[in-house]
Formats: sequence, structure tokens, C-alpha cells
Amino acid sequence: MQRMKELAKFASGFEAFHALANAYFWTTNASFPLFGVVTTLAMHLTNALVNAAIAVALGVYGLEALDAGRPSIAT
Repeated sequence: MQRMKELAKFASGFEAFHALANAYFWTTNASFPLFGVVTTLAMHLTNALVNAAIAVALGVYGLEALDAGRPSIAT
């Protein structure tokens, strides 16, 4: 189980990088052919939002194990 959490944390960083890269392409109005498809601003924006959502979901899953064994400060 711990191995899956570590993989999720790695994948979260991987997706966060892709979200930032797509956000950069979106803000700089970059358009280039990729495997025969010319990318558009809407594609970059959609990809940035989807990758960011995946990164957050994987980060929450991967980091929730950190609080499992720790006592709460409020108690």
C-alpha cells in the first residue's frame, strides 16, 4: 500500500509539470503540430485544467498517509 502512495506522489508531480507546461503554452499563444494535430489555445487550456485536477487528486491520495500515524495538534 505504501508503494502505491509513493507512485501517486510521483505521478502528481509529473501531472503538475504537464499542467504548468500547458498553462505556459496557453498564455504565450503557442500553437504547434503534434503527431499531425495542430494544437490550439482551447486544447492547452483544457489540458492544463485536467492535468491540474489529476495532480491535485493524486497528491491528496499520496499525501493522506502522512497524517494517518500522526497525532492531531488539537488534542
